[in-house]
Amino acid sequence: MPVLRHPPIQQNALPKSVVSIALRPWRQSLAIKIEQRVQPMAQRSIPSAYPCNAIFLQCDFDTIGTTSITSDIETVLVIHDLLCSLGFERFTIRVNNRLVLNGLLEKLGLAEQSTAVLRGLDKLAKIDPEAVAQELARTSGATADQIEKVLQLANLSKEKSNVLQQVETLVAGNEIGMEGVAHLAELSEAVAAAGTCRSLADWTTTPAW
Repeated sequence: MPVLRHPPIQQNALPKSVVSIALRPWRQSLAIKIEQRVQPMAQRSIPSAYPCNAIFLQCDFDTIGTTSITSDIETVLVIHDLLCSLGFERFTIRVNNRLVLNGLLEKLGLAEQSTAVLRGLDKLAKIDPEAVAQELARTSGATADQIEKVLQLANLSKEKSNVLQQVETLVAGNEIGMEGVAHLAELSEAVAAAGTCRSLADWTTTPAW
């Protein structure tokens, strides 16, 4: 069941007097079997007349109705505890704050082309950065310098110990971007203080569609 459909259904089952209290924020965890109809790609050499079905178990943990960073901290800790309970000893939790990318795009004058930029960044896992740069130039009209800054942000990872400092340098002077950096720093400190023995391990600017 889509995450945004579940709260209204449950809301209708609650007395009107408690709805405003019970749904702010709304937390839910769901584990449901999903059957997804997949149209084969042409390069798979599968006749397009015979689409296949993918069946998998989808587990969600969501918080709705709040902008508090507490919900982000809680989500990271839930993921951490879940992976630990499954027996995983080494893993990476990737976190993201869209304020960082939004702030950088605003600073670079690309705010109105954000959709094209996001679509291009989403392809970094599929094609090389040079091809992504070419697509960004074609679809967003970004200059070489603007593209370099966007890709620099997208390529930051845990291998760089001072990742937050580098992000701060990229968005310096932009209020939205600095707010995102502050949230990531607070998240990192809270996760470490919770006893997970992990600081902010990695993060990505690639959007989830």
